Amino acid sequence: MINRRARYTAAHIANYILRYFHVNKKEITHLKLQKLLYIAYGWNLVLNKEHPRLFDESIQAWKLGPVIPSVYYYYKNKKEIGDEDYIFSYGDENFVESIPSKIPVIDKNDDQTLKIVNAVIEKYKDVNASDLVKRLHEENSPWYKTYNKGGQARGINQPLDDYDIIERSTPVIKEFFREKIKNQ
Repeated sequence: MINRRARYTAAHIANYILRYFHVNKKEITHLKLQKLLYIAYGWNLVLNKEHPRLFDESIQAWKLGPVIPSVYYYYKNKKEIGDEDYIFSYGDENFVESIPSKIPVIDKNDDQTLKIVNAVIEKYKDVNASDLVKRLHEENSPWYKTYNKGGQARGINQPLDDYDIIERSTPVIKEFFREKIKNQ
């Protein structure tokens, strides 16, 4: 049975991605985090038949590309995100919690979601944020279609369409797996 409701919030996925970057001593900016969340959302729509929506929050067409508003507002004043900058709860930017079990993360037994998010990280971990922005701003991308609907920037802050995201993500996923098989 297909469950259209997501199992996670954007915070769960953001924290998982941040954890990867911190454990592997790689820098990540707020902008790159936004782009990886968007890409992971698209890959999950294509690959996860049981829970196609990675999180229920809409992805909106903002000036700098697809944005998950709750994550944006949580990190809006940070250029770089440090190892202690996990999302604990929305709406309380001063909340500090030192117990790792209180951080929303992907269930360690959710192999399907973990494989998808890990594949996105593998593919894009070394791509800088400005290159991701260029890719996601290409003509006919889901962001472009939404942002420019009815004229330049008339679709600003509007949600991206999941079907457009699926259409754009599918060929990228196929190429990723073709390369992965070829390199084994």
